[in-house]
Amino acid sequence: MCIETQKKKLVLFLKLNPDEIEKLPRQARDVRNIGHFATGDLELTIKDIGDFEETKELTNLSLRNIGG
Repeated sequence: MCIETQKKKLVLFLKLNPDEIEKLPRQARDVRNIGHFATGDLELTIKDIGDFEETKELTNLSLRNIGG
């Protein structure tokens, strides 16, 4: 997982396959075919606590998959 801090948001890049996620949250974006400087295929943008609550399950899943 990579975290990019910006002035008004956090951008997380998770090592998850977007095709394996049943329903992607609105803050998620498949970045497999987009050039970016981070590690991971799924981008999550977090602008407020609501975004965090909606995406924390995917963040936890990504952390559990570290090293695998």
